[in-house]
Amino acid sequence: MLTAPPPPLAGQRVVLATYNISKINELEHLLAPLGWQISSAKGLGLTMPQEGTAPEGATLRSNAALKAETLCKHTTSWALADDSGLFISALPDALGVDTALYGGPAKLLEAMKNIPEGQRGAHFRCVVALARPGQATLLAEGAIYGHIGQTLQGSGGFGYDPIFIAAGETLTTAERIDKTGLRTKDADHRGQAIKALIAQLSAEAAI
Repeated sequence: MLTAPPPPLAGQRVVLATYNISKINELEHLLAPLGWQISSAKGLGLTMPQEGTAPEGATLRSNAALKAETLCKHTTSWALADDSGLFISALPDALGVDTALYGGPAKLLEAMKNIPEGQRGAHFRCVVALARPGQATLLAEGAIYGHIGQTLQGSGGFGYDPIFIAAGETLTTAERIDKTGLRTKDADHRGQAIKALIAQLSAEAAI
């Protein structure tokens, strides 16, 4: 369970910089203990900026900051954005920062069909950015390591959850969500990044 921040942060209005319903649900779950008033770019009908791509020099950090700071400027509210990528050891140039553009888990399974079990290592990395009017943008990171399975398994989660198996697990993330719900996500890359962000906010409040 995530630890609640100091009382002054409870009730803070925060806009999530995403249109992705599954990501909104996940972030609302991770942020629920904070007592924030959460809305989203999708719910408010706000336009999001176009993210950069790796060949243009974009990074997870720059994309997350761009989204959060753009939304913060338009709403004059705190804005939270994340940018995540799946990094494949055997296909180092295939996804990464451009994961959202790759084409999905079925395409990845086809690309990896001849890659043996011991060479299917992968990890998810996430950067979250919290932009606040008149204050520096906070950035926090998280990562989770594992490997890519051989077939699509499970219906929970979204994106590459049906083919990613975290280290120490035998089920895909999607299968684990089917069994235990979104609390499966507490320890993944996005959950770790949110915890690191909360730690920064708590340290600020304690000064």
